[in-house]
Amino acid sequence: MRVETKYPEVISFEYRQEKGDPDLGTCLYMNCYLVPDRGALMIMSDCGNYSYTWPEKEERFLNLMASMGKDKEYLLRKLVGKPKDVDVEATLEGLRERYDESDVDDAIDDLTARFDDHYPSNTDLATCLIEEWADEYDLDTADLWECVRTRYTAQEERVVNIFCDNIVPQIGRYLENRPGIQRTATLSIYHVSSETDALISEGELIELSVYPKDEFGWWIELTDDQDYNKAHIPEDIKACIAYARSLGCTWLCLDCEGPEVKTLKKYEW
Repeated sequence: MRVETKYPEVISFEYRQEKGDPDLGTCLYMNCYLVPDRGALMIMSDCGNYSYTWPEKEERFLNLMASMGKDKEYLLRKLVGKPKDVDVEATLEGLRERYDESDVDDAIDDLTARFDDHYPSNTDLATCLIEEWADEYDLDTADLWECVRTRYTAQEERVVNIFCDNIVPQIGRYLENRPGIQRTATLSIYHVSSETDALISEGELIELSVYPKDEFGWWIELTDDQDYNKAHIPEDIKACIAYARSLGCTWLCLDCEGPEVKTLKKYEW
């Protein structure tokens, strides 16, 4: 078994209700987390916790999130799935349409009373109540479940409304104003052997984009399209690259005064 620690980039947005808000109390707080390299959206709120992962990654994922306000129904389906809360009024109306006969009016009124006594919050309970009711009134029970109408809960809709109306504009502003920042992992150069350092100096490691750092050390650019595990480079530099990538870094700096990491081997020169 192998367990790896990853440090992906996480962009967070916080929503808080304040005194004077017209809808105060409907959702007091919401924390939204975007993980671009995973294509993941995570929402934590007092209206519930939700998450979904898209196949889009990095810039495409962020652009998708910035356009999410256009289709709230789509986001509901992704975060919640199919609606499970029973719409009692629509269900009763559907049953009236199915049994379009005046002599079932009393039976519908009876079912209405049963729903009032046992408010069915899920389709299983609603279907059970309807089937028991239909048996008692000797009504055809075939495909009765199709009469059960569902909807998203008020809390589920509130979460999506807040995200689309309040968070999505902030994502757009973030994309417009974000600085061009790249993360760098600085390590002691003694995490690679003197032999590896010599290969770098001689330009032998052609699969790496390497630049000299001052008088002693190296800058190594890490690209997403490069599979360093399959590259023809020494294992010590592979280990350093793997460590840097686990931190979400796009640059590796090897410096004689860089910090040492306990999980990486140290070499004597």
